[in-house]
Amino acid sequence: MLLRFESLKRIGEVYINPKNFKTMPLFLKTWRDLLSLDEEVYGVYAKTIYNPGERFLVKNKADGEKALKLLKLYLEFLGAVLPTRKVCVEC
Repeated sequence: MLLRFESLKRIGEVYINPKNFKTMPLFLKTWRDLLSLDEEVYGVYAKTIYNPGERFLVKNKADGEKALKLLKLYLEFLGAVLPTRKVCVEC
């Protein structure tokens, strides 16, 4: 799945996806605040962070086109390895 950079919220030096939360916590100042979140209240993926230094970051149209090419290659690989698997792509 590709995430648009604009859809992420910055917390310190990392980013979170607000869509991962059932309920948005009132106070998030650093990534350490995520460690204390209860998954039953905030959601299973509430503790997920996106570190731009370790992920492919899509900031503009050219980056998005590269990411889609990489995604197509990945899906082609999955098709060769697991021909019955269906993969959904959100953009």
